[in-house]
Order: sequence, then C-alpha cells, then structure tokens
Amino acid sequence: MAAAPARQFVAARKLLRRLLAAYVPCPPGRIEIALGAHGKPHLAGTPSQAGVHFNLSHSAGVAAVAVGRSPVGIDIESVHDLSDPDAIAARFFAPSELRALRRAPDAQQQRTFFSFWTCKEAYLKALGGGIARGLASFEVDIDALCGPALVRRDGSRDPGWTFKQLVLGTDLVGAVAIHSPHCSIRCWRLDSPRMSKPDSKP
Repeated sequence: MAAAPARQFVAARKLLRRLLAAYVPCPPGRIEIALGAHGKPHLAGTPSQAGVHFNLSHSAGVAAVAVGRSPVGIDIESVHDLSDPDAIAARFFAPSELRALRRAPDAQQQRTFFSFWTCKEAYLKALGGGIARGLASFEVDIDALCGPALVRRDGSRDPGWTFKQLVLGTDLVGAVAIHSPHCSIRCWRLDSPRMSKPDSKP
C-alpha cells in the first residue's frame, strides 16, 4: 500500500519535468527542481530559468501541474464525505466563507467545502508559505457567475490575483491561483491512464 504514493510522486515529477522542458532550454532529464524555505518548488540553475514559476498537486492518482510567468499555485482534492465540514470550516475558513458554506444545499456541502479549500490552498502555495500562513487569514469568493477571487479587506475583489476552478469530474475538484491581474489561464487535460489505481477511502 505504501508503494502507491511513491509511484505517484515519481510519475508526477516526470510529468512536471516534461512540461517544464517546453519553457526552458533544457532536456527533461537535466531539469533540477529545488525547494524553498517553506517547501515551494522552483527551478535551480541558470538565471534564464528564473522567470518560470510552477506548482504541482496530486490526489487519488491524478496529477495537476501549473506553469506560468508569475507566482502560481495549484491544488486538487478528492471529494469525499467529511463527518462535519461545518466544524472544519469554522476552524479554518474566514467568516464569510463559513456563511457561504452554510447557505449551500445539503447535497452540495462537501463539494462546496472542497471548492473553498482548493482555492485557498492554491493561493497559499502560490505565496510559498503553505498552510502555516493560516487558511483563515484571508478570504476567497467562489461566486458561480464571476468566478473565484481573492477578497480585499474592504470586501472588493482583488484584481491582482487570478483564480480558476478546475473541472476534474465528479470526484475531484481543483483550483489555480496566479499572481497576475486579469491573465489568461489555459488548461489541457491529458487523457492518459492514471498514475496508479486511486487510493481507497475508509
């Protein structure tokens, strides 16, 4: 059982190097990935690689990679039943996010929770501090019409950040956050076999 996550990690890193090779003048096998102080990955090597930002997430045997010219974060999560999403949100979400979760229909509670979670994780991963910065220290809006956005202290949407929620099927949700105003985010889905059989949930 322990070998499956290890295989997923190796497969995800191979995919990441193949994608990064399209952005830097270097074959995939020679791309060096280093980790920052808080675990955020970055390219090691020549200054010409400094303008490439990337992030990686994987869940349930699926890998997601984001690459851009500005700090970027990505997170995907398997939608599974939580015993008490309200209690978790009360601990980790901003007050407005908790209210939005409570307004969601019962059938959408789990998916709404993970939609907020992935947006917040993607933002923190783009910053490079991870969850240690505190999920409740900032607010996101996942408005269905306008799309997700970072919310300023005055309640307005912050144009300095662009978010996109990812459509990954019924059992996975995801989000990308990039520190760039009104940028274009393009998505491709590789319909190759999953990295391994999805892990079962208890």
